[in-house]
Parts: sequence; C-alpha cells; structure tokens
Amino acid sequence: MHGSTGLDDLIDIYAERGFARLFRSLQEIEVRLASVFAAAPKNLFAQPRQQYTSLAVQEKIQELLKDGVYVPEIAKQCQVSKVTVYRERKILSEILKCKAKPDSNSQQPGS
Repeated sequence: MHGSTGLDDLIDIYAERGFARLFRSLQEIEVRLASVFAAAPKNLFAQPRQQYTSLAVQEKIQELLKDGVYVPEIAKQCQVSKVTVYRERKILSEILKCKAKPDSNSQQPGS
C-alpha cells in the first residue's frame, strides 16, 4: 500500500529524531530536582494567614460575635475596621461549620 508505514518504521522515525535523548534529559532533570520538589509545600499557592490583628483582639471579636453584638459596635469596641470584624465572622462561621459536621468515621448509634 502506498503511503502506509508499519509499526517498525514509526519506531525508527521517532528514534532518529532525538526523542531518546530528550527523554533521558528529562529523567536527569527530574532526578536533579527531586529534593526541590520534595521540599515544596503540597499546595504552592496556600498562604499562611497574616496576623495584623492580635490574637487577643481576634478572640474578643469572636466572643462578641457569639454574643450577637452588631459588627459596627464590635469594630468600635475593638478599635478595628468593620472589614476585620467581617473577616473574623467568616472565619468563626467556618470553624463552627467544621465542628457541626458529624465525623464520617464515627459510628452512629444503632448501626
């Protein structure tokens, strides 16, 4: 048949084009960079929370939120911006959500 190549012909074509050298080079690079990849965090884009507000103020904000105090009043009492209070409210709601979720590994009574 005209224009058809067998499997052996394709192997020869790829072998002649330097692919073997390319793959060896990639393997060498992977070995050389293994320690870099091992030391990198699992999520490269996760950033630790910056602590502009002291822990004492954060705890006070969370307590006032739990007590039902309005955001503007909390901001005034703690001498922080309303944005800071909203941020703490979001964090608090995430914490409470996590605590409210039942543990999927624990057995339910009667099962």
